[in-house]
Amino acid sequence: MSRLARRLRFRQSRANYGPTLMATAEAKREGYDQILWLFGKEGYVTESGASNLFVLWRTKDTDKLELITAPLDDKLSSMA
Repeated sequence: MSRLARRLRFRQSRANYGPTLMATAEAKREGYDQILWLFGKEGYVTESGASNLFVLWRTKDTDKLELITAPLDDKLSSMA
């Protein structure tokens, strides 16, 4: 990899993750270990700092508690 490519890659990394550093630091100051990135008024989860995310919710139709997590064989597309 050329010097220019390495420098551009480093800058791209800073541009992608740089803005998250302030939010992560603020969450840590408030006593949280991880943060969720939410999108839109619906609050869709788009990213998570944790590698093991799960959600406990109550279903609308049956009013039962349900634990949601990724399947054990799920892989990130970039790692497959």
